[in-house]
Amino acid sequence: MLVTQFDTTAADAGLNGFTIWPAQSPTIADYSGSARGTEFFLSSNAAEEATGTPEYISNSIVTWSLTNTVSLDSRAPNLRLANTRVAVDTYSRPPPANQKAGPVPLAECLNQDPCATVLLGGPDPFRPEVQGPLDSNDTRMQQVSYVNGRLVGALDTAVTISGKEQAGIAWYIVQPKSDRHRLRATLADQGQFGLANNNAIYPAIGVNSAGRGVMAFTLVGDGYFPSAAYAAFDTRHGAGSIFLAKAGDGPQDGFSEYQAFANPGTPARPRWGDYGATAVSGSNIWIASEYIGQTCTLDQYTADPFGSCGGTRTALANWATRLSLVKPSFDSHSPGDDSVG
Repeated sequence: MLVTQFDTTAADAGLNGFTIWPAQSPTIADYSGSARGTEFFLSSNAAEEATGTPEYISNSIVTWSLTNTVSLDSRAPNLRLANTRVAVDTYSRPPPANQKAGPVPLAECLNQDPCATVLLGGPDPFRPEVQGPLDSNDTRMQQVSYVNGRLVGALDTAVTISGKEQAGIAWYIVQPKSDRHRLRATLADQGQFGLANNNAIYPAIGVNSAGRGVMAFTLVGDGYFPSAAYAAFDTRHGAGSIFLAKAGDGPQDGFSEYQAFANPGTPARPRWGDYGATAVSGSNIWIASEYIGQTCTLDQYTADPFGSCGGTRTALANWATRLSLVKPSFDSHSPGDDSVG
C-alpha cells in the first residue's frame, strides 16, 4: 500500500489546515476535468487548531483542490494540493445548546449514595449532578457535497435571534475552478440559519444530481428535546424551512454530561453530534442525526436489568441515531419524507 501525505501546517496563508473535509459527489462525472482528476475540499479557519488563539472567529473559509488524482493509480503519484480563501460573513464558536428540562435518571442515581455506589463503587463526590446543555461543536466544516460544479458545506456558528445568542448553522455554496496551475473559488451564496429559542447543531448537507437536497441537524432548546431535524436545501436557494424527522422524547442523560465521569481537573463536556451524515442514492437522500429516542424515571432506571429502562438505553448513555429517507420534490423547500428507524 502506498500512502501519500500532505502537511498543511501554515498552508492557509500562515494558518494551519484544520478538518479539511473532502467533497462527496452524486455522479462520477463531476470529478473529470482539465486537471486530470480533481478532488475538492472545504475547511474553516476560526478554530484554535488553525489559528493558535482561542478567539474562534473568522470571516473566511478555505477551498482546497487536489489535482492530478489519476496519478494515484501509478507507482509514482504526482499530486498538487492548492487552496484559496473565500470571504464570507463572520462566523464564531456557538454557545452550548440548552435543552428542554426532563427526566434524567442517571443524574438522579448519581445524587443518591446507594445508587451511585452501583455505578462508581462509592458516592459521587461531585453531587449534585444536574442536567446541562449539549456540546455545540466548534467552527469546523462539516460534510461537504460537490454537484454541478458547486461545493456545498456547513458549519456550526453562534447566531443571534431576537436579541438572544444561540447555536446555529452557517452554510455556503462555493464555485471552484481548478487547473494544474491555479485554484480559484467564488462564493455563489451563503446564509446563517437558526430557530428562535432553540439550537440547530451538527449539520450535514446532501445534494442530488439535480441540485436538490437536505441539510440534516439536531434541533434542541426551549421547545425541543434533542430531535432529528432537517431543512430543504438546494444549490439555487440554500436552506428552507425546518422539518422534524423524529422529535426527541427526553433530554440527554449520558455520562459525558456529569462531573463524576470527567477527566480529573476538567469540566464535564457533554459530547454530541459526531454521527450526523447524509448519503445520496439516486434522487433520494438518506440523513442521519443524533437524537434522544427514549425517556424514563429513576424507578424504571433502577429496575432489573439495572440502567436499561426496559432495554431503551444503557446505564451510562441514552442517545440514538435517527435514519430517514428524504425525497426532495420539485419545490425544493417542501421535500417529501419517508422516515425509518
